[in-house]
Amino acid sequence: MASIEHLVISKVIEEQSLNEAVKSGIKPVYFSGDWEGIYQWVLNYNNEHGNVPSERAFHTAYGDIDIVDTTVESFSGLFKELIDAYRTRTVASSISDAMGPLDKDDVSEAIAILAKGLQSASADTARLRDFNIIEGWEEQLQMYREMKENPNALQGIPTGFAGLDRVTYGLRPQQFVVMVGEPKRGKSLFELIMATACHRHGLTPLFISFEMSVAEQRSRFYSLVAKIPYERILSGQMSDKEFDRLEKSMRMMKNMQP
Repeated sequence: MASIEHLVISKVIEEQSLNEAVKSGIKPVYFSGDWEGIYQWVLNYNNEHGNVPSERAFHTAYGDIDIVDTTVESFSGLFKELIDAYRTRTVASSISDAMGPLDKDDVSEAIAILAKGLQSASADTARLRDFNIIEGWEEQLQMYREMKENPNALQGIPTGFAGLDRVTYGLRPQQFVVMVGEPKRGKSLFELIMATACHRHGLTPLFISFEMSVAEQRSRFYSLVAKIPYERILSGQMSDKEFDRLEKSMRMMKNMQP
């Protein structure tokens, strides 16, 4: 299966157009591995000759890479996947880099590394928000028909709180949710409950807390999935029945997604 980088470059060469990529702010750094240099070569070729390289010209430079058929793919869809993959790599790299300082109890340095990585992932990417509102009305109408046939049903990811689900109908893409409160009022726990609900929904959430240690995050997560008070797990004052429930919940997780 072709990688997203392979698909983007194939699309550019098939369509003989870099306009969409340039307008969307697609940069070589968004491409992983050798693909970064290949995309830079396409840009240099276009600057030198005034047009995108043909398949023949591309194969002359990169004979071991085939141009795959991207007829059914859209530029915007491919660019979104490319940017999402770049942001994922950037955040993952920041987390990995922060582990060294954390192992040395240098929390300030770890936070600085994470902040820099998150800022880079956010600021360096041009997310594609524009769309043609005239197009796609058939799919939108079908979605509204299904919503009418299933009134009050969740339209997104459950939050883990029935009251919030009734108000929001679930969390959906491009929503930015901010929880505000005084220090030590349970905001991190609130977010962990939401992350757990997301995980139960079959997705892979990323949970970062600057207050909870990794050990506390683990214990609180197991407390939530096993429905046992965190204090009872921490103090070791679980009944045999509670411990059996905890063990069962943890064993069931081995077959789940991260």
